[in-house]
This record gives sequence, C-alpha cells and structure tokens, in this order.
Amino acid sequence: MIDAVDPLGRRVTCDDKAWEHICKGHPEFLDPGMPDEVAKAIHEPGFITDAKQPDKAQAYYIPAPFPYRATEMVKVAVRLSKKMRGFVMSAYIVTAAPPEEVVLWRREGK
Repeated sequence: MIDAVDPLGRRVTCDDKAWEHICKGHPEFLDPGMPDEVAKAIHEPGFITDAKQPDKAQAYYIPAPFPYRATEMVKVAVRLSKKMRGFVMSAYIVTAAPPEEVVLWRREGK
C-alpha cells in the first residue's frame, strides 16, 4: 500500500493489514488523500524523532493537510528492523511531539 524511502535512505512500508489497523483506530485516515500524506511524512518529513526507549518506534512528522488546523501534524510511527527497514505501526493527527521523543533529523530551513 505505501512504500517510501526516508531522507536517511531507509525503506519504509505499510501493508494493507497495517493500514486497516490505522483506519480502525483513527478513522480520519479513511479520507482519500491520507495514504499520500503518510507516504509524504516518510519521504519528506519536517522532522524525525526517536523515543530512545527499547521497543519504541521512530516517528515522522509533517504539517496536517487542510482542513486540519495549522498547529496540527500527521505523525507516522515506524518500527525499524535490525536491517534498518521500517514498518508503519500507526498514524495520528497530533499537535506536538511528546517531550520524551528526541529529534534525530530535521529538514533544513524548518
């Protein structure tokens, strides 16, 4: 369903089963443009974070699309394999990254 390469050169995928899980818990992702927004968050994030805790995911953030407020973001949670391949675990609309997340990468000029 989604297959993208992040700015660090890591391939990240989201299969149909994972997408169904996301949409079941977060029905806003049923909107037709949301798969493209999730792919964009992976391929062109504003920033990438890491929770720096065992078994926690890295997260990719971009501004949420219209009609969301300018303060809202799309957050895509990704689990990395030992081979540094990523698998989308979930996606959310959020207003901020949690304080325990550490920024790993930030787009220049942001």
